[in-house]
Amino acid sequence: MSTKDAIINFEELEFETDEYLDRDMENARDVFGLIKKKFRADHRCFELGLDHFKALGQSTDSIFQIAVQAAYKEITGEIPTNWNPANTAHYLGGRLDTFRSVTAESIEAVKSLASGFTNSGQDILQKSAQQHRKLAKKANSGYAFDRFLQTLIYENDKNHYSSIIDELKNDTIYQKMQKPDIIASNSSFGLDFCLMPAKSKDQVEFQYSTEKDKISWCITGWENNKHGDITNELSRKVNEKLEKTNDFLLKNRK
Repeated sequence: MSTKDAIINFEELEFETDEYLDRDMENARDVFGLIKKKFRADHRCFELGLDHFKALGQSTDSIFQIAVQAAYKEITGEIPTNWNPANTAHYLGGRLDTFRSVTAESIEAVKSLASGFTNSGQDILQKSAQQHRKLAKKANSGYAFDRFLQTLIYENDKNHYSSIIDELKNDTIYQKMQKPDIIASNSSFGLDFCLMPAKSKDQVEFQYSTEKDKISWCITGWENNKHGDITNELSRKVNEKLEKTNDFLLKNRK
């Protein structure tokens, strides 16, 4: 049976309902209607990919992450907190862990991009890419700060680490990192298989795919984000930052 044949037209289903089910279905329609009005999504494609940036000696994934951070900062004035999910190769079932792709090196690259880069721009991008790969490799191996912390709690004397836990609960920076502004997931399956809605009204979520000849992404968010209705503008500016970075790399290729 094909996928098309398996699709059911729910209007054709016939079953008996009562007043309670009718009321719940009506409420569900109303809630979905409200969500639909506030939900935002945008899909774009940058027609240069892995082969192109590899030839320029750069990491495509890192270049995209910098473009996202730079676009967000230009719109909001803030460097975002960012979760980047990574497959944990050593865990059964392909579990995910996260690493924080906003680093001192990526912030330096964002600043350099905003000022039009300089002669040291390539080195700054390289350092950001090296740190990005280092964090991703650790996450792939099952090492991440949150998981390490949980290991301390559950495999050791909980009381011994209670002071650390209490400190983290009161640490505003750590708490902010638990509710990131951006979740950016690099999908090896392409973007055709799913559309992941941003989980919080103050988050935007990127599902992106770095392929041999292109970078494509879908961004989702909400109208009532703390910075306003930024989803579509953010997506457009990411494309602008990719173009600007690529122009710089082509003019200064070694």
